Amino acid sequence: MPITKRIHQVRNKILRKIFDTPVFTIPSEIAYKEAIEEHVPNLPVLTPEDSQLVKTLKQEGIVITSLEKLNISSTPSVLAAAKKVLSSLKNTLPSHKQEFAVHASNTQIVEHPELFLWGLEDRLLNIAENYMVYRSPIMVYTFGKI
Repeated sequence: MPITKRIHQVRNKILRKIFDTPVFTIPSEIAYKEAIEEHVPNLPVLTPEDSQLVKTLKQEGIVITSLEKLNISSTPSVLAAAKKVLSSLKNTLPSHKQEFAVHASNTQIVEHPELFLWGLEDRLLNIAENYMVYRSPIMVYTFGKI
């Protein structure tokens, strides 16, 4: 890791510690933290596999898994819908010369609501809720370049 990046990380960590002291805490932040603490008992219980996903998300900021491991019942219908949308895009060119991706139109996506509904599966929402509750907002304070 480059030394300047490490310096920025250490500086930001120190500033977070300073600004987390009660003297610098905004009342709305205190209320937010209290609301989070009150909500913790209501969090959905996760499987050990999902708990590991949340733990990795907290530590690394990203986690990669497979659809097979997620084992969500609506995945086959989402994949079928995605294939339909993809087949309608085969002869479509990117809208700009610098682009290498083709995007489905809003109409094409709206025709397949399962694409949206997959993201509302209870398992995914439970993972997201557990991650967000324990993920305190990170504030980065910048006072010029180092």
